[in-house]
Amino acid sequence: MASKRIRRMVGFHSCALGFILAAVSNARQATTAWLLPALLCSGLARSQPPPPDVAPSQSDSGTRPLVPSSTQYLIESNRRISYVSAAGGIGSIEPLWFEGRFVAPFGLYRQYASVVVSMEAVLRMYREDSAPVKTPSFMPGLTLAGPRLYHSLVAVTLRHHSNGQSGNFYQNPTAPRDARVINHETGDFGTNFLEFAVLSATDKHVPVRDFALNLWGKLAFEVHPGFGFGEADELQGHGCSSGPYGRCRLNAAFDVTVRSKLFWVVQAENRLRLDYTFIFGDLDVPAVASHGPHPGPHILGATYVWKPVAKANDLGVFVNAYWGQDYYNIYFDRRLWVLRMGLAVYPFEIL
Repeated sequence: MASKRIRRMVGFHSCALGFILAAVSNARQATTAWLLPALLCSGLARSQPPPPDVAPSQSDSGTRPLVPSSTQYLIESNRRISYVSAAGGIGSIEPLWFEGRFVAPFGLYRQYASVVVSMEAVLRMYREDSAPVKTPSFMPGLTLAGPRLYHSLVAVTLRHHSNGQSGNFYQNPTAPRDARVINHETGDFGTNFLEFAVLSATDKHVPVRDFALNLWGKLAFEVHPGFGFGEADELQGHGCSSGPYGRCRLNAAFDVTVRSKLFWVVQAENRLRLDYTFIFGDLDVPAVASHGPHPGPHILGATYVWKPVAKANDLGVFVNAYWGQDYYNIYFDRRLWVLRMGLAVYPFEIL
């Protein structure tokens, strides 16, 4: 025990000394000067004990830490992965240069209570003159999670969803409702919602080296109560059966992650996530406003991510299939189906 403390003390002072030397180095030697403290501090990081919410590694037996039982794993698996698609994909989506989703969580995870502030944005760059990024989605959120009970916990999320526009919701707001057309270019879209979720996870350790299987699931109820702050008037309503957007939703998700070696050479994570949403009530979307088929009450999604070198890499390749109401803010009045692929990032180490 004493020897471990001594090693950590030596590592800490070596790390501090390296940064001091780098700071006093001249600009021409900056690149090589900062390399020394980076190497010293990486050694210090490796000497630190594992976080208290995760069991120590059992590499001698070929199994992995019991990460799925951790509070952080349960909450982090509920958020979407960050990705950039190659063009728009195949389907009913417009020609795009790319679509990107960027998620940044800032969390304080504890066994008895957790708080997570997240910033999320979805961007579509259209394949048009000047390559515009039209009406991006902004979705800041706050999640409060209760104590973990076995492999489950309850989480409540408050999230805002808007597109940063302030124009009229309809292109012709004075026309009869059945003749109105939603303004996709500059129309104001904004809504707030609460999601009450039960998150569960388990692990299946197999007595084979370099192989592990984790399962994660979610069942949640989403409601848009109509707080009034930062919300479009056209999306207001009362109860689950009113409004064009869908004020009450049942969300379910299932995630399975397998860590293995491809041909016993390349270690990788294989992650498959299935999503389903049911929208309660009738979506009161004007007939003229809907571009294509009515969105309908069902939303289906499937995403597969292959991330090579699981221990040393955050970057993976994904394939996604989506069918249902368009999630891109004011484009909600249409049904979207798309098959696409691209690059994905999820830095939280699942396995």
